[in-house]
Amino acid sequence: MTPPLVTLSSSPASWPTLFSPARLARDLWRQRELIRQFTVRELAARSKGTLLGIAWEVLKPLATILVFTFVFSIVLRVRWQAAGIESETAGFVVMMLCAMIPFNIFSQAVLAAPTLVLARPNLVKKVVFPLEVLGVSATLASLVTALIFALLVLVLLLITTGRIPPTAALLPLTLAPVVMLTLGVTWFLASLGVFLRDIGQLLNVVVSNILFFSAPIFYPIDAVPEHLRFIPYLNPLTYPVLDARRVLVLGEPPDWPVLVAFTVACAAVMQAGYAWFVKSKRGLADVI
Repeated sequence: MTPPLVTLSSSPASWPTLFSPARLARDLWRQRELIRQFTVRELAARSKGTLLGIAWEVLKPLATILVFTFVFSIVLRVRWQAAGIESETAGFVVMMLCAMIPFNIFSQAVLAAPTLVLARPNLVKKVVFPLEVLGVSATLASLVTALIFALLVLVLLLITTGRIPPTAALLPLTLAPVVMLTLGVTWFLASLGVFLRDIGQLLNVVVSNILFFSAPIFYPIDAVPEHLRFIPYLNPLTYPVLDARRVLVLGEPPDWPVLVAFTVACAAVMQAGYAWFVKSKRGLADVI
């Protein structure tokens, strides 16, 4: 049964109130069934009208892994020494694919964020609809596809090393702050995209080029000259990329102090994104 469409904030709220984590948790829990429905709808929409349907959510990441393995291991023979992997070319592929798990969570939702509200003007004009769920469903949909990708990477890791380290169970801990960061940025951009229609074009450059190549996805962080090493560390995705490699390939725990600090920072971004969206959504209908 479809839950009633009750607004998350029925009356104007002050900024201090919107920065309450308890309020955020309570509002999202209240709309949990609606969030589930829109997440399923978001995943289904990606393969709507196709013959294989939802199976593409497995086939697409599988194709990516096979292509990357062929190009970097067989054609280019790029080498990267990785613990427990006899072939250095296989080590490169595994290390690179592990790094793409957190990046995929962030990039898929954030690149779609500017059109989340624009593409649904009928929902904007329904003042009783909680528009916040659009950002949550987009983030959760990207998380689902990233987890499918992660499972395939684990299969590849098992093939190349014959084992999966126990620390792989810590992967969700390293991804949790990425989800919070993604949700906060998605909320902010979903609102901003209504007022600034060019934001989508700018995001393609920032995410697909600057963030992707400045994070140590295709190279180890040690390969960056020491006097320039601050550059990748300016990229917030660098920290989960390094931790994903630690727990999945190297069999090491995450960098706990950095993970805790990063989680707190991402939680603050999520809260700020929520506050911004709730405050700005009242003017969305006038623009659309």
